[in-house]
Amino acid sequence: MATIEQEISQKKPFTNETEKLIVNLMFTSHWLEAQEREFLKKYKISLVQYNILRILKGQYPNCISILEIRQRTIDRNSDISRLVEKLRKQGYVKRIESETDRRLVDVSITEEGLKFLEKIRKKRSKEPSIFAHIPQEDLKKMNDYLDKLRTIE
Repeated sequence: MATIEQEISQKKPFTNETEKLIVNLMFTSHWLEAQEREFLKKYKISLVQYNILRILKGQYPNCISILEIRQRTIDRNSDISRLVEKLRKQGYVKRIESETDRRLVDVSITEEGLKFLEKIRKKRSKEPSIFAHIPQEDLKKMNDYLDKLRTIE
């Protein structure tokens, strides 16, 4: 197991544990993103597109607006409209224009999109998890700590 100091070739010690934690979280976040991108590459889908499909699956069979997708996605800087259009062209989502206001568009996942997500889930369940060596109790604690970290009073 490599420490964060080894991973980034840190020569001097961190000033304090808070500084070390910030660097460790940022490094680990980028590392985890790279793992996910690599896994999804074979499905020709980006992390943000995958996140959009998961959001839509959670709403299924209901539709939600592009604005609501943007508010719920992990990467809120992405061009959600453009990514939804790419998913539509692949047959994974459908766009429904509002009857009262043509500028408003709702989005829903298609049966093809649900099958695609299930295919990814099945493939993922057959591969070893990068979290397999961490007990479930520790994973829960990590989730609790991360939730607590984002709770700014």
